[in-house]
Amino acid sequence: MLLATSLLCVGSWPGRALAQPVPIVPMEDWVGADEVVVTDAAIELHLRVGHERPVIFPEPVGLLNRPPLPDTGVTIDGDVVLFASGGALQGETVVFVGDTTARRYRFEVSASAYGSRVPLRLRLP
Repeated sequence: MLLATSLLCVGSWPGRALAQPVPIVPMEDWVGADEVVVTDAAIELHLRVGHERPVIFPEPVGLLNRPPLPDTGVTIDGDVVLFASGGALQGETVVFVGDTTARRYRFEVSASAYGSRVPLRLRLP
């Protein structure tokens, strides 16, 4: 009983700082990727907090004018965009523009402890 009481007290110390920067786990090698066919609808992208998640586009892209996502790094390398979420997000819109076709790729981005780490590959219809 003493052990259970001690564990309950550890999480409830007054003045304990819970909001600390989340270390990001680098992307690993993946055998496959989730695939999404691009339409005019927004692409749902659910990130896992503290992990990198790549999105592979069918062409090189650039970021349309938009402020950065809160607590989330976005790295663009040609046709690959790497997201690294350091905190929870919900319903953030971000738009990329294709360098070759000028096609717009709109994402609704969220992040939580239950998000995905699996790469996302976009495919044109």
